[in-house]
Amino acid sequence: MSQMVGMTDQAACDRHGDDVQESPALKSAIPDGSVCGRRDFEAALKDSEERYSLVISGANDGIWDWDLRTNRVFYSLRWKEMLGYGPDEIGDQIEDWKRLLHPEDAEWVKGVLKSYLARHMPTFEIEYRLSCRDGRYRWILTRGQAIWDDEGKAVRMAGSNTDVTERKRVELELQEAKEAAEAASRAKSEFLATISHEIRTPINGILGMTELLLNTPLSAEQREFAATASDSAYQLLHIINDVLDFSKMEAGKLRLEPADFEIRTLVEDMAKTFEAKVREKGLELQVVWKNAVEGLRRGDPLRLRQVLFNLLDNAVKFTEKGSVILTIGCERGDEGETVIRFDVADTGIGISAEAQACLFSPFTQADSSTTRRYGGTGLGLAITKRLIDLMHGQIGVTSEVGKGSAFWVSLPLERSPAQAANPTGSVYEKEEGEGDVPEVAPLVQESGADPMILLAEDNPVNQKLVLLQLKKLGLQAHAVMNGRDAVEAARSGRYSLILMDCQMPVMDGYEATQTIRSYEGKQGAHTPIIAMTAYAMQGDKERCLQAGMDDYLSKPFVIQALRQVLERWLPADPGIGGACDTDVIDCGVLDSLRELQEEDEPDIVAEVIEIFLRDTPPKIEALREAVRQRDARAMANLAHSLKSSSAGIGANALSACSKELEIMGRQGCLDSAPVKAEQVAREFERTQKALRHLVGHHPG
Repeated sequence: MSQMVGMTDQAACDRHGDDVQESPALKSAIPDGSVCGRRDFEAALKDSEERYSLVISGANDGIWDWDLRTNRVFYSLRWKEMLGYGPDEIGDQIEDWKRLLHPEDAEWVKGVLKSYLARHMPTFEIEYRLSCRDGRYRWILTRGQAIWDDEGKAVRMAGSNTDVTERKRVELELQEAKEAAEAASRAKSEFLATISHEIRTPINGILGMTELLLNTPLSAEQREFAATASDSAYQLLHIINDVLDFSKMEAGKLRLEPADFEIRTLVEDMAKTFEAKVREKGLELQVVWKNAVEGLRRGDPLRLRQVLFNLLDNAVKFTEKGSVILTIGCERGDEGETVIRFDVADTGIGISAEAQACLFSPFTQADSSTTRRYGGTGLGLAITKRLIDLMHGQIGVTSEVGKGSAFWVSLPLERSPAQAANPTGSVYEKEEGEGDVPEVAPLVQESGADPMILLAEDNPVNQKLVLLQLKKLGLQAHAVMNGRDAVEAARSGRYSLILMDCQMPVMDGYEATQTIRSYEGKQGAHTPIIAMTAYAMQGDKERCLQAGMDDYLSKPFVIQALRQVLERWLPADPGIGGACDTDVIDCGVLDSLRELQEEDEPDIVAEVIEIFLRDTPPKIEALREAVRQRDARAMANLAHSLKSSSAGIGANALSACSKELEIMGRQGCLDSAPVKAEQVAREFERTQKALRHLVGHHPG
């Protein structure tokens, strides 16, 4: 029996001997070539194949295996089903896969594959489209791994396909929704900019004309009518500004503009704003200082003024009798920082607990009867809350119906490092309810100066208004209706200054300015150009300066604002020999220097001026280079040096501009630095002319 078994095993070995010889791997895996070892190996191989087949059939992904020596590819059943094909409907060549590629994807997919096989990429993972049996395309994520031989040639590559069509559809929908939202936001911003321009333009005419009217002899009744019209226009302007501010906040585009300012001056000016309204209602307005809040503070004075205005305006509006009290005090915050607290208390109608819960929500008032009786958009407190959040402050309220309200605001306003205020700005601000119109003195008196102004303005009412304002200031002007005519007129060289509306037909103010600057660059000339715009969106001022304009007037503007900007940019009268241009140079500083001079010594003022004029141009060029290189530290140091040297000779405007650039450098805020650097350079040109004129020299 044992012999028979042995013979049978031997026969089996003989029968399969050729197979064993043809499979070295199999032969080496069978110990001693025995039948039992072979059977064990075959069982293990079968188990492995079954496991592999189970993994392939159970996987949700399609599996593929590519033999690069023969270009034959194994595609799993799931791979084919993913595209709607049957088991025998796709060939086993790599070209069969290539024919399924989307025409727009084919070349770059082949390129990525080639790059990976050449070992230029560490991994192969790519998303592309493959053609389905029904002619549609599905998005496929393919991952693969290759094997290279000893010569570095890829011999085999295997991997998986995942259907990501649904994910790509969701991504596309999200992208389209995002683009639609961005387009809607842009359309909203453009609409607001346009509607702001369209509304501000007639308001400018109303305010300007009523201002001029109030400066003429009027009866008491006529003056009352004109003042009422003016106040109504300012109320409308206030509402427009609220809507624009809220829109900018919603879009995240409202930015603070830090500056040095005195709180006491700001508060006192704000209190004066409400004198007429408080007097009219028979109320008492008190300003109480809990402790000394002296010196300069660093913050956004315009936005702080807006916050206080909104709180005081509400207090006065909702109080029929009694008083409104504004209390200011300096405190220490939780982390030791300086905090300024403002309290506005009134004896008005009060606010219910339910209404307080939504008090800072937009378009909300205590109840509908409040809106009917007192009016208002319901935006004031919502804007106030968001402004305070931007300034890292807090706001709160305590109130009881029938007994009044008390709002409080705390803001971290640290002392400014500057030692003295250098207030700048060319726009004269007038808030709702502001009182009497100031008397306007002629800008040109007995100096003998005869400057000619070019006015480019297409709106007939505004053109007439500005011409009347200029006439009131004692200045001559010539008006044109569009930018192209402004360019032609400017080439005559007879104008001392150009007032340029930004939005005009044929050629707008931006293009006209750029054309004029290009022409002047060849002539070596520079005429001050002042932008006049009714746009009020973020970046409008910067756009004007980048176009080559020197300053900016926001419509509506009053005659005092126009006067200030003209005083800043009109050239000094050359007929006044040796006179100090007080708009550019603080003559008191030079007088103090002169007091140090001993008899028979050289003119110390002339020496200091010559040193300043010699040393400053290289500083400005170095400053420009630091700005170009975005070197914040160098920019801050150079601006600091220029600030100090300018202050030393009384060039306060130049010193103030330099200080702003220094602060930008210290804070790393470099986006607006190029515009500010050019403003510094232009301010130095004005300073240089004034100083040379003072010492009896001439430019050049």
